[in-house]
Amino acid sequence: MKFRNLLLLISLCSLISSCNPKLESKEFIEWVRDYENGLHVRKTVSDFTLDLQYQPAAYLALVNSDSSFLQDQKIDRYILKVRPEGVNEDIIQYKAQSSDDIQKRIYYFSYLFQNDIYLLEGGRKIPCVLLHFEPSDLSNDRTFVLGFEKVEGGSSGGESLFVVDSPFFNALPIKIKVSKDRIPPIKV
Repeated sequence: MKFRNLLLLISLCSLISSCNPKLESKEFIEWVRDYENGLHVRKTVSDFTLDLQYQPAAYLALVNSDSSFLQDQKIDRYILKVRPEGVNEDIIQYKAQSSDDIQKRIYYFSYLFQNDIYLLEGGRKIPCVLLHFEPSDLSNDRTFVLGFEKVEGGSSGGESLFVVDSPFFNALPIKIKVSKDRIPPIKV
């Protein structure tokens, strides 16, 4: 039943965006992850590389085999990976002077970082309403799962400007453009 609902909802999404060529499920997942298509963007600022991945509802439904992502379209989801450049440390350890510095960073990135992230869409500032700071893996990347409420009159397609205005990065606000206007439909 869930799979049939998933196919039905994907079909509806496909009808809405019939301008673009339809992709098989696997091709769609690869298309969303491809840096050339505007949904996956990498930007290096100061000493850090930020890797941002917008995750459309159809993409989440496919990679999780769960059609509920298509039914709950109130949140735009992103994955942000941050890594310091040229060092073998993650952002928690990067230039930390003491264990107290490390504890403060863990607290900041777990709870307060969310306040320093927002989207600009259609002239509106949309705050981050969901932040999950994932535990460290073996790489120097630190991963954040982020969510932003979809705002009426905002951009469900089009362009979003993802902004990180954090004192941690010692720079002007970091702005990353995400183009969501060319998402192709999926073959069913």
